[in-house]
Amino acid sequence: MGTNSTLQYTPENVRESCATYMRDRAKHVSINGDKISEFVAGLDREQFDQLGEPIRYPLSFKSIEEEVNFLALVDLLNFGSGYRKPLHQYCDRMFGVIGMYISSSQLDAKTLRGLSLDSVANYFSLPLERDEQLSPGIYISKPVCPSL
Repeated sequence: MGTNSTLQYTPENVRESCATYMRDRAKHVSINGDKISEFVAGLDREQFDQLGEPIRYPLSFKSIEEEVNFLALVDLLNFGSGYRKPLHQYCDRMFGVIGMYISSSQLDAKTLRGLSLDSVANYFSLPLERDEQLSPGIYISKPVCPSL
Protein backbone atom coordinates (compact mmCIF):
# COMPACT_ATOMS: atom_id res chain seq x y z
CA MET A 1 0.00 0.00 0.00
CA GLY A 2 1.49 3.36 -1.01
CA THR A 3 1.84 6.22 1.45
CA ASN A 4 -0.79 8.26 -0.42
CA SER A 5 -3.31 5.43 -0.48
CA THR A 6 -6.57 6.05 1.34
CA LEU A 7 -6.92 2.29 1.83
CA GLN A 8 -4.82 2.50 4.98
CA TYR A 9 -7.58 4.57 6.60
CA THR A 10 -10.52 2.24 6.01
CA PRO A 11 -12.65 1.46 9.07
CA GLU A 12 -11.64 -2.20 8.79
CA ASN A 13 -7.92 -1.35 8.93
CA VAL A 14 -8.44 1.06 11.81
CA ARG A 15 -10.37 -1.60 13.77
CA GLU A 16 -7.66 -4.18 13.08
CA SER A 17 -4.82 -1.90 14.11
CA CYS A 18 -6.65 -0.85 17.29
CA ALA A 19 -7.38 -4.49 18.19
CA THR A 20 -3.73 -5.41 17.59
CA TYR A 21 -2.55 -2.52 19.73
CA MET A 22 -4.95 -3.42 22.53
CA ARG A 23 -3.88 -7.06 22.42
CA ASP A 24 -0.14 -6.39 22.31
CA ARG A 25 0.39 -3.22 24.32
CA ALA A 26 -2.61 -2.20 26.41
CA LYS A 27 -2.22 -4.86 29.08
CA HIS A 28 -4.19 -2.93 31.72
CA VAL A 29 -7.17 -2.15 29.48
CA SER A 30 -10.07 -4.42 28.72
CA ILE A 31 -13.25 -3.99 26.72
CA ASN A 32 -16.50 -5.21 28.22
CA GLY A 33 -18.90 -5.97 25.36
CA ASP A 34 -21.90 -6.15 27.70
CA LYS A 35 -21.22 -2.62 28.95
CA ILE A 36 -20.94 -1.38 25.36
CA SER A 37 -24.36 -2.85 24.57
CA GLU A 38 -25.79 -1.35 27.76
CA PHE A 39 -24.34 2.06 26.88
CA VAL A 40 -25.67 1.97 23.31
CA ALA A 41 -29.13 0.89 24.50
CA GLY A 42 -29.26 3.93 26.80
CA LEU A 43 -28.52 6.46 24.06
CA ASP A 44 -31.19 8.87 22.87
CA ARG A 45 -31.35 7.98 19.17
CA GLU A 46 -32.61 11.39 18.03
CA GLN A 47 -29.89 13.23 19.94
CA PHE A 48 -27.27 10.75 18.70
CA ASP A 49 -28.32 11.33 15.08
CA GLN A 50 -28.14 15.10 15.53
CA LEU A 51 -24.73 14.98 17.18
CA GLY A 52 -23.47 12.38 14.71
CA GLU A 53 -23.71 14.72 11.73
CA PRO A 54 -20.21 15.50 10.44
CA ILE A 55 -18.95 19.04 10.84
CA ARG A 56 -17.99 20.60 7.53
CA TYR A 57 -15.02 22.95 7.73
CA PRO A 58 -14.47 25.67 5.12
CA LEU A 59 -11.08 24.23 4.17
CA SER A 60 -9.59 22.45 1.19
CA PHE A 61 -7.17 19.71 2.23
CA LYS A 62 -4.32 18.78 -0.10
CA SER A 63 -4.12 15.19 1.15
CA ILE A 64 -5.90 12.69 3.35
CA GLU A 65 -3.01 13.03 5.83
CA GLU A 66 -3.65 16.77 6.21
CA GLU A 67 -7.35 16.18 6.78
CA VAL A 68 -6.76 13.38 9.30
CA ASN A 69 -4.21 15.51 11.21
CA PHE A 70 -6.62 18.45 11.27
CA LEU A 71 -9.60 16.39 12.45
CA ALA A 72 -7.51 14.51 15.00
CA LEU A 73 -6.23 17.77 16.48
CA VAL A 74 -9.74 19.24 16.67
CA ASP A 75 -11.03 16.09 18.37
CA LEU A 76 -8.09 15.92 20.77
CA LEU A 77 -8.79 19.49 21.85
CA ASN A 78 -12.51 18.77 22.18
CA PHE A 79 -12.02 15.50 24.09
CA GLY A 80 -13.01 15.83 27.72
CA SER A 81 -13.71 19.51 27.15
CA GLY A 82 -14.07 20.37 30.82
CA TYR A 83 -12.24 23.62 30.13
CA ARG A 84 -14.76 24.74 27.51
CA LYS A 85 -16.58 27.21 29.78
CA PRO A 86 -13.40 28.76 31.26
CA LEU A 87 -12.01 29.17 27.73
CA HIS A 88 -15.17 30.86 26.50
CA GLN A 89 -14.94 33.48 29.25
CA TYR A 90 -11.70 34.68 27.62
CA CYS A 91 -12.65 34.50 23.97
CA ASP A 92 -15.79 34.62 21.91
CA ARG A 93 -14.91 32.05 19.25
CA MET A 94 -12.77 28.97 18.98
CA PHE A 95 -11.31 28.91 15.47
CA GLY A 96 -7.75 28.23 16.60
CA VAL A 97 -7.16 25.03 14.66
CA ILE A 98 -8.59 26.55 11.48
CA GLY A 99 -6.18 29.49 11.87
CA MET A 100 -3.31 27.10 12.47
CA TYR A 101 -4.17 25.13 9.33
CA ILE A 102 -4.44 28.27 7.19
CA SER A 103 -1.05 29.48 8.49
CA SER A 104 0.66 26.11 8.16
CA SER A 105 -1.22 23.19 6.67
CA GLN A 106 1.36 20.85 8.23
CA LEU A 107 -0.37 20.13 11.54
CA ASP A 108 2.00 17.29 12.31
CA ALA A 109 3.92 16.51 15.50
CA LYS A 110 6.96 18.53 14.40
CA THR A 111 4.88 21.66 13.79
CA LEU A 112 2.90 21.29 17.01
CA ARG A 113 6.06 20.72 19.02
CA GLY A 114 7.50 23.97 17.68
CA LEU A 115 4.54 26.14 18.73
CA SER A 116 5.27 28.85 21.26
CA LEU A 117 2.93 30.03 23.99
CA ASP A 118 2.48 33.31 22.11
CA SER A 119 1.53 31.59 18.85
CA VAL A 120 -1.03 29.32 20.57
CA ALA A 121 -2.51 32.34 22.36
CA ASN A 122 -2.66 34.18 19.04
CA TYR A 123 -4.33 31.30 17.13
CA PHE A 124 -6.96 30.78 19.81
CA SER A 125 -7.42 34.46 20.77
CA LEU A 126 -6.44 33.71 24.36
CA PRO A 127 -5.19 36.63 26.46
CA LEU A 128 -1.84 36.17 28.15
CA GLU A 129 -2.23 39.28 30.29
CA ARG A 130 -5.03 41.09 32.04
CA ASP A 131 -5.18 44.63 33.36
CA GLU A 132 -5.52 45.01 37.11
CA GLN A 133 -6.50 48.34 38.61
CA LEU A 134 -4.04 49.58 41.25
CA SER A 135 -5.98 52.76 41.96
CA PRO A 136 -8.47 54.87 39.99
CA GLY A 137 -7.00 55.42 36.51
CA ILE A 138 -3.85 53.38 37.19
CA TYR A 139 -3.61 49.85 35.80
CA ILE A 140 -0.91 47.23 35.63
CA SER A 141 -0.75 44.27 33.26
CA LYS A 142 -0.38 40.89 34.92
CA PRO A 143 -0.16 37.40 33.46
CA VAL A 144 -3.50 35.59 33.28
CA CYS A 145 -1.75 32.58 34.82
CA PRO A 146 0.94 33.46 37.39
CA SER A 147 3.16 30.62 36.15
CA LEU A 148 3.46 32.28 32.71
